[in-house]
Amino acid sequence: MSDLNKFKDLVLESGKTVPELKVSQSLFIDKTIAIYGPSKTGKTVIIKHIMKTVDTFIEQVIIIAPSEPSNRSYEGFVDSPFIHYRLYLADPKNPKKDDGAKGGLRFLEAVWKRQEMMAAIYTRANSIKILLDLFNKLPKDTRRDAMRHIDRINSEKNHTVEKIKKQYMNDPGKRDEKIKEINEKFKKMLTLLYKKYISPHYRELWKQKHLTEDEKYSLYYLNFNPRLLLIFDDCSAQLKPFFNKEIFRMLFYQNRHSFITVIISCQDDTDLPTNLRKNAFISFFTESIVCTSNFERSSNQFSKPLRGLVGEMAPVLFKGHRKLAYIREDDTHQQFYHCQFPFPKKFRFGSDALFELCEQVKSDGTSMDKDNPFYSRFKI
Repeated sequence: MSDLNKFKDLVLESGKTVPELKVSQSLFIDKTIAIYGPSKTGKTVIIKHIMKTVDTFIEQVIIIAPSEPSNRSYEGFVDSPFIHYRLYLADPKNPKKDDGAKGGLRFLEAVWKRQEMMAAIYTRANSIKILLDLFNKLPKDTRRDAMRHIDRINSEKNHTVEKIKKQYMNDPGKRDEKIKEINEKFKKMLTLLYKKYISPHYRELWKQKHLTEDEKYSLYYLNFNPRLLLIFDDCSAQLKPFFNKEIFRMLFYQNRHSFITVIISCQDDTDLPTNLRKNAFISFFTESIVCTSNFERSSNQFSKPLRGLVGEMAPVLFKGHRKLAYIREDDTHQQFYHCQFPFPKKFRFGSDALFELCEQVKSDGTSMDKDNPFYSRFKI
């Protein structure tokens, strides 16, 4: 009989094991996540756990949830200005006219354009060269302390690169890809370290004369967070007209370049076209039937051994409130994980700045004062 071992791995009758999913913000941030399962099988609970995991790392959220007026799933978790019951943005030239699918397309395009702008601000402000220039203006003692950390990280990076060179000696393409990933991670860590040491000296740096425009820009946007969590909760019927549109493919395939984390929940995997569901970074399945159907479907082109593994897992994994997570590009090559998400305690997603604006926009209850000058800031 299958059961969990002392490491919390699910042990199958064949002796194969399915480990427990280790949840962290890096698993979700800037990724595309698909969640499949019928109503009332825990899809929204998974969404809320992802929200809790990335909270503070992502400060902005937009939710499209057609069922929200009846079930109030996000009430108390997300402020009402960020919850939409319909995928629609009115034409500013004729706001009273409902132009259907055109309004949905306008909504998606507005989200993308806004995030392109946010990404451009972040990229310019986080120029490693400019941050280094600012870092070099810090007191010597501060720089000396920082360099100890930088030297250690650089040494670890070089050690890892050497290991990769040996590991992929006979696969130059894979070797170069892995080395590029490591260098990118080092660059991100270096950026964060520079910002960490610059932040306490923010005011002193602003007082310095002869700062360049780029240095002023980096200082001004030093702690700027461009990330957005975009959630499509059981709204595949509204999304269907846009699946083949370029804008939706950009949101699904290129979201990381614009710092968008996309979550889409569906009743069944067939609610998404094959090309989209195959490109989700991580897929959650809440029930055995939906899971088995997905991996057996010929259009998804899963291998025979993988289908066999799912066939062995599915009958025993989905017990109690256990779900299955499938990671498409898993560095460990494990790919399958079991997971269980208890109903989360309420928390308010977002940043203090967003909360402040929400309070200023509200009139009373859940209604919105559209004459309030702050209301326009919440438009997409």
